[in-house]
Amino acid sequence: MFRSLWMLPIAVFAVAILLSPSAFAKGAAHNSEVSNAAGDAFYIKMSPMVLPVIGDSGIQEVMSLSVALQVKDQRTLESVNILVPKLNDAYMRALYGKMNGSAYRNGRFLDVTKLKIKLVTITDDVLGKGKVDDVLIQGINQRHFD
Repeated sequence: MFRSLWMLPIAVFAVAILLSPSAFAKGAAHNSEVSNAAGDAFYIKMSPMVLPVIGDSGIQEVMSLSVALQVKDQRTLESVNILVPKLNDAYMRALYGKMNGSAYRNGRFLDVTKLKIKLVTITDDVLGKGKVDDVLIQGINQRHFD
């Protein structure tokens, strides 16, 4: 029994570190992933957004959209990463239920160029023009229900 008591302070210390606020402060709370792929630019991969396409008869399709933000340096990366939840909110408010009009469409399919222009505009409005070098569309998945 006395042999295992010496480990108790170590276990308490380890749990205290794991549960400290600073352990969660590095972006995990808003599900973004940070990387520096080429050494000259930094990337923030945002969590995928799921957007319904709503028509006259209800939901016509569901679309999943994955986006990454390109920034020039570590300092900008940190300031942008803090605002990812606010940016995600702005993306959702601008696009949720609004993807059925011809503004973002080429027939049944999404016009990726128009969508990218909209995402860049939203990003500049939320973060400030020039804060993000590029908004990169990483993937789009559309599931039609008709």
